[in-house]
Amino acid sequence: DCQIDTVNNQIMTHLSHFSEYTMLADTRAARIVLSDITAVPEQVIVGSNVNVSVKVANTGNLTAEYPVTLNINGILRETKNVTLAPDSNVTVSFTVPSGPAGLYNIDIGSLHTSFTVVGTPASFTIKDLTLNPADIIAGGATDALVTVTNSGASEGKYTLTLKIDEKVMETREIT
Repeated sequence: DCQIDTVNNQIMTHLSHFSEYTMLADTRAARIVLSDITAVPEQVIVGSNVNVSVKVANTGNLTAEYPVTLNINGILRETKNVTLAPDSNVTVSFTVPSGPAGLYNIDIGSLHTSFTVVGTPASFTIKDLTLNPADIIAGGATDALVTVTNSGASEGKYTLTLKIDEKVMETREIT
């Protein structure tokens, strides 16, 4: 006759003699599994932050501590230690300030992702409006010339609108 106490994790029995006993328990060691790595957004401008996250799961039935290491372009950037109960998971996030323009390869454990940093966004300036001919009579035609300059470091699109007396006469998209 034995009694099993699952609350206190004990097995009790009455022994009438001395013998050697062995108790066997079925346990699975802690097993850490990484999945669902992301870098959001995948493209940023210089000076912006990227959020890198990964799901960390313990599929065993023993508590585990695990160091989640963030490597960028092969260089260790940050480590976060997590403690996981049996059969549990947690999402670990890192905030990464972007560096100079380029491709950044992210590694956490055996998982990989990347993000791209681009230069400053497109920034358009309009100047030098010229009418040819400059003097026109009512009902006459003229050509309107204008200089549009992108002073940013990235390509972009700009919608140029010609208005006369607040009335839209023509719209063009410039790249």
